[in-house]
Amino acid sequence: MSAVVSRRSTGFRPWDVINRLESIQADRPVPANLVRSVVRDLNTWADSRRAEVIAALRRARQGKWADGIAGTWSKQCDRLYATYFCHGCFSFDIHTGRPNPLDGRRASVVFHLSYVLHCYLTGYLIGLPGAKVLNAERRTDAAAFARAHKQVYLDSLASILKTVEHDLDVFSRVVEQSVDASGPGLASVRSSCWPYDYETKSEDVLLGLLLTDSPASINSGSLASPVAGASVVRGHLESVLFRRDFLASVHNAKVPNCDKWDKALVVLKKAGLLLKEEVGWATNTYELLSRVHHYGALLTTGEVFMLSHLTRALQDRIDSRSRKGGAE
Repeated sequence: MSAVVSRRSTGFRPWDVINRLESIQADRPVPANLVRSVVRDLNTWADSRRAEVIAALRRARQGKWADGIAGTWSKQCDRLYATYFCHGCFSFDIHTGRPNPLDGRRASVVFHLSYVLHCYLTGYLIGLPGAKVLNAERRTDAAAFARAHKQVYLDSLASILKTVEHDLDVFSRVVEQSVDASGPGLASVRSSCWPYDYETKSEDVLLGLLLTDSPASINSGSLASPVAGASVVRGHLESVLFRRDFLASVHNAKVPNCDKWDKALVVLKKAGLLLKEEVGWATNTYELLSRVHHYGALLTTGEVFMLSHLTRALQDRIDSRSRKGGAE
């Protein structure tokens, strides 16, 4: 996890705001007013950090990067993917060793990815009080069942939001300090890898439970793990690359049997199902996720979230072109 850094001089601590959610009584409905207040304060803080990062980039005459955060990357995902991979904007390689003049610009991409995930999570948080709990109607105690599940959902959202807000804080500082030496103080050096193996989370991912050493005790929630998440996304990407080959083999079709992911990419490109730049993204994504999976390299949750969306985009493009008979 990212190293702890001193907080902004304004005294505002998003973690303290999130802690207000812990005052909600588990046997009572989730109060909509409290949730709206928390989301409003978090969004105000995140939006202010975003504005400060954009301003710092513009002062440093880095307009392309400022425009990316301001909206270009959200509207044109292909430009985001190209920027992320072309400039090596990997969080484990930013501000962790010898100073790099690109650190500020690369950190702006990581900041943007965390901001996107922040917006996604707060959208779910604000909708939680009025959300319908699926399958609750099957229970005779439907209301109590729904309250219990909303509480667990609330706790999970609060936990991951604390991680995301931390990443927003750290990488906004790196941007400001790196591009024009502004901002409230340099973020401390971050570790480049996670201190535990993915295997410690494998059963949790499989069962959806944060297990203990003994059935005599249980945990009330499960902490988010970008390492475990990256491994799941890597598995999804493999299924995207190998699926057509697998389906063809099931039906005894005479097609190349791809025993390696890179060979599968070559087949997909020759078939017109992936463009050259998309093959590059798939290659970079697989290699990056493999570094997380095998070595525990540190990526932010926002980065893994983006790579998951990229994997689904590749799947959609392959499926669409398969129906049309190849790339346009």
